[in-house]
Amino acid sequence: MDSLLTPNEVYSVYLDQVSAADFLWHSRSRLLAEARPGNSFHGLSISELEARLRYDREELDRWASMIMTASFEAIFWADANIMLSKRVKDDFCRLIREIYQKAGENWQRVRFVDLLDQYNSCSSIPATKKNQVNRLFKYRHWIAHGRHWVEKGVGQPIGPTDAIQIIEEYTEALRLDISDFPLA
Repeated sequence: MDSLLTPNEVYSVYLDQVSAADFLWHSRSRLLAEARPGNSFHGLSISELEARLRYDREELDRWASMIMTASFEAIFWADANIMLSKRVKDDFCRLIREIYQKAGENWQRVRFVDLLDQYNSCSSIPATKKNQVNRLFKYRHWIAHGRHWVEKGVGQPIGPTDAIQIIEEYTEALRLDISDFPLA
């Protein structure tokens, strides 16, 4: 396995963890009976354990959505870097190169939104799919940076199943115009 997990690999791990969490849920009486001092479930009542397991499952969903989205973002960065290093000479690569050239010596400070805008501008992806991806990245940002503000434009939480669907549909639509996406 590469160091860069794909969104589908993250989703697969998530599904494994959901199965494990479901097993814990169905084994909760036994879990309490066998919990020893030092175990995080030791001393909990059944209702406290159920609340804890529900909270943990919600948190797992948030983490999976965040990691899948971060993985999706990494695909764009890797694709752009490979394109630039191979010195691809087409209109799209020229636009990507311009973003990096504007940043000059601070090329590490290229904003992801600027990179994504270039991919969007060179494709015929429907506005609804672009909006879904933007909402997904806003949600990831909100999760990753503390959840301490009311996120406007995110609306309902985006669960892992919805996140992977958004990612796959966007990628398929992008490949209609950029057939070799992603190069990475």
